[in-house]
Amino acid sequence: MGYTEHTTLLTECARITKYKFPPHQFYLGSNTAKPLPHKYKFKVYAPLVFGRIRSLFGLEKQTFLHSICGKFNFYEFASNARSGQFFFYSHDGRYMIKTLTYTESKFLREILPYYYRHLTRYPSTFLTHFYGMYRVCMPNANNQRLHFIIMRSVFHTEKKIDRVWDLKGSKAGRRAGKGDSVGKDLDILEEGRKLRFREPGARSKFLEQLARDATFLARLGIMDYSLLLGLHDCKEGDGCSN
Repeated sequence: MGYTEHTTLLTECARITKYKFPPHQFYLGSNTAKPLPHKYKFKVYAPLVFGRIRSLFGLEKQTFLHSICGKFNFYEFASNARSGQFFFYSHDGRYMIKTLTYTESKFLREILPYYYRHLTRYPSTFLTHFYGMYRVCMPNANNQRLHFIIMRSVFHTEKKIDRVWDLKGSKAGRRAGKGDSVGKDLDILEEGRKLRFREPGARSKFLEQLARDATFLARLGIMDYSLLLGLHDCKEGDGCSN
C-alpha cells in the first residue's frame, strides 16, 4: 500500500458523518404509531469504509437498510450483565446489533484500518464481520449517548443449528456450566467430536486462516476471543448428506 492510499484509508477510518433530527417527527423505518418525542443526534463512523466492507461480502445497500431500518422490531437475545451491554437480532436474523461502551467504540475505530486491510487481504477470514458503527445522542433525554455496532449473524442459515461450542484452544476452566446451552473446549473433547473436511486441502486452508486471524489479533494485543462452532444434525429428508 502506497503512502497516498494509506493516508486516504486513515482519513476515511476517522471520518464521522453527523445528522440532527428535530422532535415530534415520523421517520422512515419507524415502527411506532407516534412521532418520536425527543430531538436526537446521530453519528455514522467511517461510512465509506464500512460500505466497502459490506460490498466485499456481497451485501446490497437496500437489503441491508431493509433489515436494519424496516418497520420491524429487533429481538433481544442476550445481555452482558458485567458490562451492561445488550445484543439484538434484526427481525430476519441476518444481523446482530450490539451496544458498546465508549471505550469499546474508540478502540474499534483505532484498529479499523488494520481490520479493513485484513478483511480485504483475507476475505475468508473467520473474524466477525462488522458492517457499521454508530452513535445516537438524545439531548432531551438526559443527554443519553448510545454507541452500537452492526455485525453479521454467523448462524444465519436455513439449517437448524442443533449444538454450539465456544472454543478458545485452552482447557483451563473451559467446561460449560450446568444448564448452559453453549459448550466449551473440554465439552467437545470429552464428547470425542472431530472436524472432518471433505475437499482436498480444506483442512490446511482452515488451519492457515485460523493462524492468520490469531496472529492478527495478537499483534493488536487482543486476547479474549474464541471460535464459535455450530453443528447441524443431518436427518433423512432434510437435504444434506452424510
